Amino acid sequence: MRADRLISIVLILQKQKKISAAKLAIDLGVSVRTIYRDLVVLSVNGFPIYAEHGPGGGVCIIDDFQGGIKTLTIDEVDAFQIMRIPDPLTSLETGKTMQRALLKMFSSLPNKTISSPNLYIDWNWWGHSKSVPGGKLEQVYTAVCNRLSLKVSFPLWNRMEFEQEIDPYGVVAKAGEWYLVYMNTGRCRMRRISDLRNITLTGKTFHRPDEFDLESTWKRLCLDEETSYFLYPVRIRVSPEIFQVLKQQVWGIPYQITEIVKPPDVSGWSMCTLGFENLLAARSHLLGWGNGVEVISPEALRASMLDFAQQINKVYQK
Repeated sequence: MRADRLISIVLILQKQKKISAAKLAIDLGVSVRTIYRDLVVLSVNGFPIYAEHGPGGGVCIIDDFQGGIKTLTIDEVDAFQIMRIPDPLTSLETGKTMQRALLKMFSSLPNKTISSPNLYIDWNWWGHSKSVPGGKLEQVYTAVCNRLSLKVSFPLWNRMEFEQEIDPYGVVAKAGEWYLVYMNTGRCRMRRISDLRNITLTGKTFHRPDEFDLESTWKRLCLDEETSYFLYPVRIRVSPEIFQVLKQQVWGIPYQITEIVKPPDVSGWSMCTLGFENLLAARSHLLGWGNGVEVISPEALRASMLDFAQQINKVYQK
C-alpha cells in the first residue's frame, strides 16, 4: 500500500539520514520513478526532505526532524484513528502484519486522546462481502512478491477451460473483489483471482520492468475495460420519467451513455444512445423500463424487444 510505503520512507530516512533513490526503490520493491513521486508527496505534505546532488549525494531529511508519535497534534491523532486495514487486505499475511503495526502505534498514543472514530470506510459493495479463498490469494500474492511465473486455467463461456503461463505483476482489491495484473504474450492484462483455476508454480522466475507502476497500470486497464465493454450501440426514445432514471450513474449499471439529444421532442421524450455489452444485455435491461422506452435501432434488438413483450403479454392474458 502507498501509505505503508510513505511511512517506510520516512522511517528509513530518519535512521540512515541519507540514501539514494535507487536504493530506496530496491528496498521497497518499487521503481525509482515511484520513489520520486512518493518523495514529492512527502515534501508537499510538510516532511523536510531534500536532495543532495553529485557524488555521495542522495535523499536526505533534516537532522533535527522528529516524526515520532509524540509529536502528533490532537487533530492529527483524530485523523490517525481513522486508519484501518481495508477488509480485503486482511486476507493476506501482510495485512495482518500491518494490523499489528497499527495496534502498536495506537498503543503509543496517550489514552486521553483515543476515542471511537467518527468515520468508517466499508470497502465492500452491497452484496459483495464474499472474499477470495485465503489460500488462493496468498498463493498468487506470494508469486507476485517473489517474481514467480504461474500456470493457471481460465474458465470459458462454454464451461471449458484454457491453460496459460503468466507472469503475475501485482494484485489489486476493487469493490470487494481481488484482481491479478499479469503479463502474457507481451501484454498486461487483469483477471479476477476468484476466476483462476488450477494455480501452480512453474519453477521459473521473471523480471518485472523497473519502470512498471501498478497503480497507473491498473487505472489504464480499468479505462480500457470500461471503453471496450460497451460496444453495442442502442438508439432509444425514453419518457421523462425514465430519462431521470437513465441519468443516474450508479455503480453496476450495464450501459454507458454516449449521446443525449437535446432538447426533448414536443411530447417530452428524449432521444439517447447507450452502449451495452451485447444484444442480450441491452434487452434484459431495457425490458425493465416497460412502456417508458422505445428502441429505435438496431432493428434486431427492436424485433427482439417486441417478441419478448408479446410473450410476456401471452403469459398475463391467461
